Amino acid sequence: MKWILIGFWLFLSSCAPNLVWVHPNFSQAQFDADRYRCQQEAWSYAQSSHGLATDIKTDFLQTILGEKQVNYDIRFRQCMKLAGYHLEEKR
Repeated sequence: MKWILIGFWLFLSSCAPNLVWVHPNFSQAQFDADRYRCQQEAWSYAQSSHGLATDIKTDFLQTILGEKQVNYDIRFRQCMKLAGYHLEEKR
């Protein structure tokens, strides 16, 4: 059952648009530094957290992908948004 759900999730994710982080005023070097900082922060948080399950979608993802991966993804996105970045579809 778990493999069926993983396969279904991969299928759905392959249909998703290709998104990139964008900040209108920052250089590639600044982006690289911010991304690295957010990756480190998210990894540290995911290793020590007890879960961020706040809705059914998050609960489902934690079941499929594992709690630490979902917590990492959530914290990384929060960090990048706080740094002023937003996601846009790649052109």
